Amino acid sequence: MNPKEGDKTPLGKYSEENHLSLFMTGRIQRENWNAMGRKADIYDLKGFVDAILFLVGIPVSSLEMISNTSGILSQGMTYKIGSSIFVNLGLLSMTILKKV
Repeated sequence: MNPKEGDKTPLGKYSEENHLSLFMTGRIQRENWNAMGRKADIYDLKGFVDAILFLVGIPVSSLEMISNTSGILSQGMTYKIGSSIFVNLGLLSMTILKKV
């Protein structure tokens, strides 16, 4: 919702945006007799993001993918549509993790 020009109500100057956040932690596969347990990684997260995009009808091939190592992410990827950032995904940096 965008703020309405000339809206005189107390909430008129505020706006809201919808966001979806996904978090993965821990093991994605348990240890068993023929395989070591495997921790979730960026490729597991990317797989979930790509599946969601497919389900809502957005082909990943239509997005520009760039590497992203911002202050928050140590390994990351950004999907863009034109100049707009559509998806940010990655591993939280150790700096952020130490604060939690």
